[in-house]
Amino acid sequence: MLAVNVLAPGIKGFLLHCAQPGFQRLPGQWIHVGREIDGKFQTASFSVASSTTEMGTFELAIKASARHPLTRWLHDTAQTGDDLQISKGQGDFFYRPEMGKRVVLIGAGTGITPLMSIFREIDEQGVQAEATLIYSIARPEEFLFRADIQRLSQHPRLHSMVTLTKTHPDWVGLTGRINADLLQQAGIDEHTLYYLCGPQAMVDELSELLLRLGVPAQHTVYEKWW
Repeated sequence: MLAVNVLAPGIKGFLLHCAQPGFQRLPGQWIHVGREIDGKFQTASFSVASSTTEMGTFELAIKASARHPLTRWLHDTAQTGDDLQISKGQGDFFYRPEMGKRVVLIGAGTGITPLMSIFREIDEQGVQAEATLIYSIARPEEFLFRADIQRLSQHPRLHSMVTLTKTHPDWVGLTGRINADLLQQAGIDEHTLYYLCGPQAMVDELSELLLRLGVPAQHTVYEKWW
């Protein structure tokens, strides 16, 4: 583990390094993480936030949870230099340039994590594609990856729309939940790929909404937080 830092209240960032040659993952995928804790091997799965530019070095954003032993250990005990076991990239939530030339990345809370991997990938790998990131947060201080999102949004082919679910005196920008109006502002196109990541109810609601707006079901890729 290269670094541990606080990203937002209750959310920590972890920068990991894998020294194993041939480590593979795709932007958007998750990995298994494991470690022995109090004599028992504990595992959990976490999405990766970084691009594949440096394949063996990657970033996680993990929300605190008292229910999961490994997550609790990461938040309460983990320090720079600690060892973890990890798997290669897993899951069908990923993006390759040949899959499409335009993507809309829709997330809420820590659901932004795999979407950031794709957003960064398009910039850092020089992918000839256009991406729009739609990100819903509950409080201004929960705006994860703020500096990177603002910097990347200066790219002519990368755009972001960050909305606060309720009005707040310290917030200047979009407010309200992600809805049809916001999706239409981002652009509805039957050839675009739509990636959804967040709470189960949000993903279910927005995938149905995209269908009603004319997006083919096969153009929606989703990952739910249970």
